[in-house]
Amino acid sequence: MHCNEPMRHATSTARGPMLNLAIALSIPFTAGFAAPAQEPPAEPSKFVIVEGQVTDAFGMGQEGVTVTVRRKNPDGSKGDVIATTSTNELGDFAVHAEGRIQGEVVVTISKTHFADLVHEVTVGGDDTPFIGEALRGNLAVSGHVTDALTKQPVAGAKVVLESGADRLRGTTDDQGHFNIQGASPGEAELIVEADRYGRERAILQQLQADSSRDVALKPERIVHVKVVDEQGKAVAGVVVECLEQRRTDLWRGLTNAEGTATFAGLPFDAAVLAVRLTHKDYVASANFDRPMTPPTTERESTHEFTLSRAGMIQGRVTSANDGKPVQGARVVVGEEYSDQAPRDYCDANGSYTISGVRPGPATVTVHVSGYAPEVKTSEVRPGDTSSLDFALGPARVLEGMVRTQQGAAVSGVEIVAVSWREKSTLGLRAMTDSEGRFRMENAPEDPFQVTVRGANRDPVTQTVQAGHTAEIKLASAEGRRPVAGILPVGEPAPKVTLKTLSGEILSLSELAGKTVLIEFWATWCPPCLEELPHFLAVHQKYATRKDFTLISISRDRDAEAAREHLRRHPEITWPQVVGTAAGADDAAESFGVGSLPETFLVGPDGRVLANRLRREKIEQAVDGAMKGKSSE
Repeated sequence: MHCNEPMRHATSTARGPMLNLAIALSIPFTAGFAAPAQEPPAEPSKFVIVEGQVTDAFGMGQEGVTVTVRRKNPDGSKGDVIATTSTNELGDFAVHAEGRIQGEVVVTISKTHFADLVHEVTVGGDDTPFIGEALRGNLAVSGHVTDALTKQPVAGAKVVLESGADRLRGTTDDQGHFNIQGASPGEAELIVEADRYGRERAILQQLQADSSRDVALKPERIVHVKVVDEQGKAVAGVVVECLEQRRTDLWRGLTNAEGTATFAGLPFDAAVLAVRLTHKDYVASANFDRPMTPPTTERESTHEFTLSRAGMIQGRVTSANDGKPVQGARVVVGEEYSDQAPRDYCDANGSYTISGVRPGPATVTVHVSGYAPEVKTSEVRPGDTSSLDFALGPARVLEGMVRTQQGAAVSGVEIVAVSWREKSTLGLRAMTDSEGRFRMENAPEDPFQVTVRGANRDPVTQTVQAGHTAEIKLASAEGRRPVAGILPVGEPAPKVTLKTLSGEILSLSELAGKTVLIEFWATWCPPCLEELPHFLAVHQKYATRKDFTLISISRDRDAEAAREHLRRHPEITWPQVVGTAAGADDAAESFGVGSLPETFLVGPDGRVLANRLRREKIEQAVDGAMKGKSSE
């Protein structure tokens, strides 16, 4: 995995020691050092007078940026051009001169549709100056905001333009006009709000020049959300989230002492709102699973929801061998392994506390690397705290082989732990290699069941046990009707909605007009991890293109595993989707993903351009799809 190149984008200062070393090696010997008994080498004909790196606002290197160095005149103005160059594919540049240049120079960094960046530096000393800069757009977006009913201008409306990493702000004048400067090329989103009006959003596709966009505001809708407990008493401090799904617009609020949260500025034509309620002492909503339908004729309405009192589980996790605390153990409540289940991670003392547990019998499972998992049941009462301790034994390893009935190795199929002690909380997964072998870490000592799903083969469920080699055979696909097939080239991509780890809502239907690369992967899939350099290469090349999107969808059950992987690889900055609630399972099913890794390329028309992309074919397919399009 080529980890060194992406790290160059992290920060310009990290390169300083290497640059100073390179410079030091080129300095002639001075007093105090013994010169070699030979003629000194001739000075090079060209000298690096300044170097640096140019990125976008997200820190990605920008290719093809012009860097010009001029002499600085005594009156401070720019003088004659000394040299010019362009940045490479990583955004790096080094400006050379025919001879040594000393004194003050003016460095101008320029690219079409971006504001010039100007630096005055002193050159010719012992150290070569390094300039690290991020480009900012210089496009303007103007428009006119009116009342949708009266057609009259709306003065004082707040206008926000989300362009790249920037949130640019403006306000309409008495005639409803606005003008926002500093937009970057590519896609942007315009958000307009005004008193007594509903918030409106508008997508501006592919800004390449100064643009104009008019917005008509509709009357606002005001919604009061009241939250009570099972006795009808108001519940204060509830986090209320309202999602207007058609616009993928989200409002957040907190209930007051009367148990009410008020949301103003909702669009009047918002037919259905999805609500999620969260409070540490009550059973929270796992998803936006509470629909709210405002009246069609009334501008203001009140909607009441009931929360059930929750319980709490606390305890301690230790090692069965020596009784020492197990820090970092993940303790999860639930009958099935879910990334939305109540959970906590043990502190340095091995202690955990889980609030918001639904009353009744609660299944609690502990997972941590290096130890065998453990599961227990605790009775939880509303408003009470139950105690539950765990002593973990050493982890076991399950190794095995997946073959066809005829004995041929089956590569790239997923092995999923589905049942253990009559529970579905084990959550272990593995993937077969090119020889059909697999290895499942951190397994329990006692038997459990796994299911193997192979492309165009019926799934097989089998009981296995760590310490014994698992031999799993799949029916041959020859002469059989496919059980499930990968979404073929030419078919429309499914209109799935995804939620990223950062909270962003992505709808494939709203990405029409873009080329979209979709990766299905998992942290426990070694072949998936081998693909990372190819996705990094694509991201470095097209991250700034607003007509291209890269999305990674993880089959990990635990979002924390994916987050830990991202912490180890900070160069991965594109959207990540993990877990059932985020839409990962629906997406995998809709695309017909039966094994990992799996990669699809979707064209601007919403149809699959390519599937089953691996290694170099990933880059080749994207390059082919983007060929001939504007690079701005």
